[in-house]
Order: sequence, then structure tokens, then C-alpha cells
Amino acid sequence: MTNPLAVHPLFSDHAVLPHGIALPVSGRSLPGQPVKVQLGERQVTGRANASGRWEVVFEPLPPGGPHVMTVSSSTGQVVRRNLMVGEVWLAAGGIGMAQPVSAAQGGTVALRRVDLTRVRVFNQAAVGADHPAQDAAGRWQELVPSKSGEFSALALHFGQTMSAAVDCAVGLIVTAWPGCPLLAWLHGETLRGRPELRRLMLTRHERIASGLPRGDNGSARVEWSPASAFNGMIAPLTRFPVNGVVWHQGEVCAAGPSDHGWALQALIQGWRTAWERADLPFLFVQLPGSRGGGDEHCSLLREAQSKVSSLPFTAMVVAADALDASKEKGGADVRTVAERLVLAALALTRGRSLPWNAPLPLGAETCDGAITVRFAERVSGPEAKVTVPAGAFLVAGSDRRFLPAEASLEGDRVRVSHPSIRNPLAVRYGWGAVPELVLRTASGVPVAPFRTDDWQSGAE
Repeated sequence: MTNPLAVHPLFSDHAVLPHGIALPVSGRSLPGQPVKVQLGERQVTGRANASGRWEVVFEPLPPGGPHVMTVSSSTGQVVRRNLMVGEVWLAAGGIGMAQPVSAAQGGTVALRRVDLTRVRVFNQAAVGADHPAQDAAGRWQELVPSKSGEFSALALHFGQTMSAAVDCAVGLIVTAWPGCPLLAWLHGETLRGRPELRRLMLTRHERIASGLPRGDNGSARVEWSPASAFNGMIAPLTRFPVNGVVWHQGEVCAAGPSDHGWALQALIQGWRTAWERADLPFLFVQLPGSRGGGDEHCSLLREAQSKVSSLPFTAMVVAADALDASKEKGGADVRTVAERLVLAALALTRGRSLPWNAPLPLGAETCDGAITVRFAERVSGPEAKVTVPAGAFLVAGSDRRFLPAEASLEGDRVRVSHPSIRNPLAVRYGWGAVPELVLRTASGVPVAPFRTDDWQSGAE
């Protein structure tokens, strides 16, 4: 006879449990059945409800392990072994998060040089649902370099770097769906409260569907719909506390760049509501180089992402100088992006004073045929040269026609001009699908793309 007692899949063998946060443990049993859960020397009891669902809560645990978890009832016992307590991060998004180590430049060779023994992965299957699912689809796995090629390159580099920084085990819950648009990841309650989001989602849905292969009955084979990614992939995780979220979704978003900012903000707020944590740390990767999109489209999308980073407990890291999605081996600098994410994570979650923030200009002044852009700290160009390569900056006058500018560095200022523009009105930096980012802070953090104008374009 099958044992009716079961534990949520996130509590499989080799699981990493989050430290410093109250830990709910859930599962199924016969309705009304008492359940006892022992984790190491700690023990709590509960009872299954009328639907057979049970949940108990452990007080916050310190990092360490390995531990054994034993779940008991009158119908049997379930034992989970080799559990660690450490950092747990949800790594979610699209192709940027899904790209495996085997597809990144250097592949598993790079990972053979690092310690993966304290990094474990739970790969959540990419599946949509019309209603919030309860059970995650996957299991925790220990990692060895020779078998790590199938896992997310960005997630693994983040996990390995984080583990070294905090000296404890790191668990990565990876849930990625290449090509899935941003609005499919939104919490259903968010969509319910914003009918215009549902209308926008339907418009995007229909446009993509029109270009998809047709099934035998002539209908388009579309695998996502409003909130479907959240229902199928995120909802089953929300009773499992995480130390934070790392998001890398790319440019498959809403109907256009102007929609991306508020849609991403709605996603962050909706996930925080689902986890019941208003301060849930949320890190996200700004759009990398992308030859598949137009200059204006990609630049406006990056600008929208920059504005979202003003939300409390969020952090955006620049990636356009490190990743180029058009390259076959686009993960050459995945480690660089992962290291930036870890610096941001340590600043947000542990209060460490670290150089992670991508600086934006404080203001701009026009004088003597040039525009001077001022930053909060000293900036430098390649090899500390004082002249910035042509093309990194664009400048425009009253005709709003941007031309490659001459730029020179003066401490915390950059002076931008063009010989044919006597009265420059606007400056743009890193403006393009594959921008040339040449400015760095003294600590090596790249200056994020920006513009000083608010002129609208057809891409918006």
C-alpha cells in the first residue's frame, strides 16, 4: 500500500534550507492526521487539514549541516538526508538564465577550477498553468564539474561566488523559460487588479501567436498565457522562503520598452506579496548586448530597467559590456555578471559596503559649445586615457539629430561636444543595441547607459 504521507519536493535529499528565516515544511497526509517533523535536534508537530495538506514551521536555523529530516505519522515515515542550511536564491527568467554551462564559452572547463561541492541546484520544470500549482516539479541535486554542463551558467557562477563569499552552502532554485514574456510571470492578483495589464498581455499574445507554427487543427501552439508562468513555476515555490531573487529575462517583455518598467515593477511587488516579504531582495540583470533588437528599442528598455532599480531592496547590474546575446558562445563573461550580482546581494542582504552600484549622472550643464555631465564619483576610460573613443557618446542640438561625440574626462565630469553642433542640447551614452561602454568608476564598476533628454521616439 502506498504511504499517504508525503513531503513537498523542495525538501528532497540534498536540499539546501535557508538560514535566518522561519522555515515552513509542508506536505500531504490523510485528512486530520497528526504529523511530526524532526530536523536535526529540533522537532515540531502539526496536523493535516481537511484536504490532506499539512504544514509546520521551524524557527530560523543557523548555517550548517548535513542534517537529517524525519517526517512521521501513524501511516509511515519519510526520511530526507544530507540537508544543508545556508543561502537559498531563486534564479529565474528567460534565455539568459536558462543558458547552460555547456553553451557558455569555456564551458565546464571554467567550473573545473572552482569548488562546487557546496552548491546545489533544484531545477524547476518550465511549465505553465491556468491556476496556481502547489507542488514543484524537480529535485535537489549535488554538483560535480563533470556533470554540471546542463545547469544554468549564470546561476552556477552566482552560487559558487556567493558560497565563497559567505562560507556556507548555497542552494539555487532555477526556474527559467526561454521566450516567455514578462507579463506571463506576473502574480495573478496583480493582473486581476490591473485590467489594462490583461489587455496588453492579450495584445502581445495574439501578435506572437500569429507568427507561430500551426497545429493540426489550425490553432497556434502557444504555451503561455496571462500569469501562466507564475502559476506553474513560481506559485509552488512561495511557501519555501528564499534569501533573495536573481532575475535575468532579457527583452521579451510587454508590447514595447515603455511597458517594461511598470511591468517589471509589478512583477517584483507581486512576488513579494506572494512570499509575504515586502523586503524580499530582488536582483536583476540589465539587458545585455542584443543584435536582435533595434538601437532605440534596446536602449529604451535598459532605461526602463534603470528606473525600476529605485524600488527598495532591488539592485540592477549592468551586463551590456560583458554579455552579447548574439554570440554563439555568449557566456564568455557570465562570471563577471555573476560577480556583480553577488556584490549587490551582499550589500542588500548583509549590509556590506561594496562597489556594486552602476553610477548614473547627477546632472549636466551646457557651456562653451559642450555639455558637461557630472557623476557622484571619479570616472575613468580604458587604460585611464582621458579621451573617450568616438561612438561611446552621442550629442544633439535643436534638430535632435544625434552624432558621435568627442568626449574627455575631467575627474568626476565628462565633457561632450561635436564640432558641427554649436549649441548642444542632449547627450546619450551607451545608446545602442550593442553599446560601447567604456567608462568605469575607480572600483571598476561600469557606468550604466543613460541620456540627458526625454525626447520621445517611435520605439516608445
